[in-house]
Amino acid sequence: MKSTRLIFNTTLLSSLALMSLLCLTASAQPVHQKLLYSHPLTGLQSNQGLIIENTDGMFTAQGWQSTQATSQLFIALPKGLPFEGTLSVKVTNFDPFNQNISTKQPIIDLYSCRCGNKDIYETNGAWFHLISGTNYVSGRPNEAGFKLWAASKGVGSKEEERVMHEAVWDPRQTYEFKFIWSGTKLYFMVDGVLQMQLPFAGQVDKFQYVFLGKDNLMWGYTAQPGPIFSDLRILSTGENNQIPVGPKLASVAALAQDRVQVLFNEPVESISAIQLDHYEIIPATAITKAEHSDNPNKIYLTTAPHREGTSYKLKVYSIGDTGIPSAVTTVDSMSYRYEDVPVTAISLPKYRLVAGRSPGDSVYFDRNFTFVQIPERFSTFYWIVTANEDKGASFANFLEFYAKKLIKVIVAVDANGQPTPSWTSTWIPLSDRITTTDSEFKLYEKDFPPGTVTLSGNGMDASSSMYLVLLQPLATTEVDLPPAAPTGVKVIVKY
Repeated sequence: MKSTRLIFNTTLLSSLALMSLLCLTASAQPVHQKLLYSHPLTGLQSNQGLIIENTDGMFTAQGWQSTQATSQLFIALPKGLPFEGTLSVKVTNFDPFNQNISTKQPIIDLYSCRCGNKDIYETNGAWFHLISGTNYVSGRPNEAGFKLWAASKGVGSKEEERVMHEAVWDPRQTYEFKFIWSGTKLYFMVDGVLQMQLPFAGQVDKFQYVFLGKDNLMWGYTAQPGPIFSDLRILSTGENNQIPVGPKLASVAALAQDRVQVLFNEPVESISAIQLDHYEIIPATAITKAEHSDNPNKIYLTTAPHREGTSYKLKVYSIGDTGIPSAVTTVDSMSYRYEDVPVTAISLPKYRLVAGRSPGDSVYFDRNFTFVQIPERFSTFYWIVTANEDKGASFANFLEFYAKKLIKVIVAVDANGQPTPSWTSTWIPLSDRITTTDSEFKLYEKDFPPGTVTLSGNGMDASSSMYLVLLQPLATTEVDLPPAAPTGVKVIVKY
């Protein structure tokens, strides 16, 4: 009898699993095709009226990265979403088992109010949270999943369920997370595969606020450090009949007297992007070449020499994106200046270049630590002021800048930190030390030719400090310009 009962129970469980699968298949989720909003999440540039606020995270060329427990990207939509729609976002460097730092870690949230916390519970508000953390693991190494919470009309409608606890994640892979609300149900999908559905009927308040990383819940809720979010898309019912919006300028930087870097907010189509008559510099400055870089969003312009301190404006015309059909920018413009400094186009927005550091000066822009001792020969170097909050970042293309000349780069690494960044093994160690009110730093140097310099992340433990960056130009590769002729003076050239 025991054996028979075991076989029966096993058969029953299998039948229930099959019935559940058939139920999921039968209630197929709707497909939404009308694109309402999209954003690459590579910077704070505003698209289609979106308001974006970054707290303790970091924008990279791949997208926005949650780097610590307090990281949050908040996105306010210009108006509430329809009662049926889809939110999708791509995530890479994602490994919840090995990136777990607490029991509950919000990953992706959508709210109808901007509070992002339990204040919404006593209203008719709608929300859902996708949460990872040590509470949501299978018990076997490397397997981790989520809990999905959803409420269509206040806390009384809240439903929740655990899902994907046996999933194993590859941080090198890019996953698409998709949430579909239909007016009756909320569906959760990963890479096009339906993972679960929850009841979601009676919504009265419209979704309008997206949280990536931490929302505003307290009581132990933290962000999951590590994931990089990109390609946010929100769709609804109907045809995609919006007027396509072409590429917009994200930044313009004079890398050298005769070289301008143009960064767009999305990949641009090469044929239109390398045509010289699609660009204009004011005051008039000749453009002799336009070339695509390895980054599909980036174009380099070769120009006549710029003058130091002069304000310029770049106008772009008829630049197409890579969509099918291609959306084309009618016209866009952005101002920039040429400054005679050794490096430009620092990739992280808050990082800045300063000339010289002395005892008593601030070490980072986000902490109160100061310098105690700097070897005399480094006091006149240029420095890139970094952020101590970035000490845990470990990916390869963490910091980029453009060197106009042959340059010596010195990184000062926390001498007490662990582990020492592996990429410094190809650099030359120095005997000098720099001390601050926080720690002592050991130094490594390497020379780089003119062009883009890329530094990997610090990748140290939480008790360590972020590295420092020192720069010394070694030679000039630029042509000095003669002074401009005085206004109103006629210049006569005799042969």
